[in-house]
Amino acid sequence: LREFHGEHLSVLEDSLAVECAKLLIRIATTSKTIATINMCLHYTLHICNSIDLKQDTWDEMTALLNVKRDEKW
Repeated sequence: LREFHGEHLSVLEDSLAVECAKLLIRIATTSKTIATINMCLHYTLHICNSIDLKQDTWDEMTALLNVKRDEKW
């Protein structure tokens, strides 16, 4: 993640950016390090702000967060 910067996100096609966002969410939900979680969510937010995010894609990403949240609670 250290080598992964917001500048890299701008060159991704929308479909790849969405896949990247999903992977970042998976990393964030499984990580135990606050700095890693924050970085993953920050990059995910950057992706969401930079692409034309469809509702179904947003639903998929929030479902990933909800599943992990429910497992922890």
